[in-house]
Amino acid sequence: MYDKLLRPRKPTFYIINITKSALDEVVGKIKNNGGNVLISILRGERSKTVQSFFNEASSALQFPDYFGKNWSAFDDCITDLEWLGLEKEAYILLIENANLLLESADIEDFDVLIDILDLANEEWKSRASFNSIPGVHLSKAFHVVFQVEQEGELSFTDKLCQTSKEFETLELE
Repeated sequence: MYDKLLRPRKPTFYIINITKSALDEVVGKIKNNGGNVLISILRGERSKTVQSFFNEASSALQFPDYFGKNWSAFDDCITDLEWLGLEKEAYILLIENANLLLESADIEDFDVLIDILDLANEEWKSRASFNSIPGVHLSKAFHVVFQVEQEGELSFTDKLCQTSKEFETLELE
């Protein structure tokens, strides 16, 4: 089930309804499915405003000092991630308490974030090789997993549906 997160594919987004305390088990299962995966965890409770989101993303993803803390800079950084190592086969952004993500921001900011992350998935999976070896591609998996607990799942799912982006629900194995 979690192996789909390790392959360059659509959808970009997954929702998992579990408690934060059960998250360690999920992270372990994803890592144990093989592959060289990097899982970065953003905390929704520390990402309620646009600026707090940029601070949290910068910290969780170890953005370089030149990160400009705006949507354009976020887009540039999320489609690069060079400082995290291009030897990774998959990048997974796990957002805890996703129902709190950009809770105090305009809905347009949430839409921009979702668009950027969806386009990042496209860019990562369609990367061509920059080296001279014919047939070798640097295609990578890039997915976003939104962790919500039962009381926040319906409102978050509705919010994500309004973006018209495809998503799946992950079940515990």
